[in-house]
Amino acid sequence: MHTCTHRLKVMLNVEPNNSDTMYTLGLVYKSLKQHQEAYTMLHRAVDESPNHVAALYELSTLYVEDSQCEHVTDLLSRLHGLSPDHNWAQVLRDKCNGTR
Repeated sequence: MHTCTHRLKVMLNVEPNNSDTMYTLGLVYKSLKQHQEAYTMLHRAVDESPNHVAALYELSTLYVEDSQCEHVTDLLSRLHGLSPDHNWAQVLRDKCNGTR
């Protein structure tokens, strides 16, 4: 097991509802190309903290990277609602549509 992954899991055992730790662990899994684990952690982060913009964004990018755009529509709408001044949602939507 990756050292960073182990430490983050220990942190989650101490604070099981910490959405920032879930988000960080999701990023580690994503960087290790362990996408199923990344989906699980990022979804948990968003479930625990529905306005966690970074977790919503990373979860959306993961779906786009895996060409699972059908799962991203709701996430992008939420992301745009939380951060309307950024074009993240539109950029990801364009990637799903093949225009970027």
